[in-house]
Amino acid sequence: MTTAPAKPGSPSVERVQRRTLAVLSAAQITGGVGVAVGLALSSLVVFDLSGSEAISGLAGTATVLGAALLALPAAKAAGRGGRRAGLGLAYVAALTGCVISVLAISIASWPLLLAGLVLVGGGSAGNLAARYSATDLSPPGHAGRHLSLVVWAATIGSVAGPNLADPADRLGMSMGLAPTAGP
Repeated sequence: MTTAPAKPGSPSVERVQRRTLAVLSAAQITGGVGVAVGLALSSLVVFDLSGSEAISGLAGTATVLGAALLALPAAKAAGRGGRRAGLGLAYVAALTGCVISVLAISIASWPLLLAGLVLVGGGSAGNLAARYSATDLSPPGHAGRHLSLVVWAATIGSVAGPNLADPADRLGMSMGLAPTAGP
């Protein structure tokens, strides 16, 4: 016996959509914090490690390049396994990039830091794709509202991010990380 798929607007779909919006919003806030902190500090850290203003400019380039490079694989993963697979790939790449970046700062390697930042930038591809995921189960007439909710969540993270850099640095140092590795 098969059951008919739930129709948009039904109680079960509404419940799933609320949960989806909550998860996507939380991910957007976290991602927004990461992107904002990365933009605020990565060039300064690369300068400290390399001693070169020219090389420090590559930090921003690395993150944008990462977003561009991961967009297609994330889209392909979403096409094969659904949006969750695509978002998962992008966010795992970003998490891996964070770990590599912390290691790079700990061993004072600016080339390794740039490589980590490429993967961190891949998380931006996930953040952008998440906005579309917010509309998948929206009832007619609500897609714009749901998309804007997720965009606003990213904005909250982006505004909060730079303000969290100093506490993140202190937390990281209390855990034994090198200065600036926490954020």
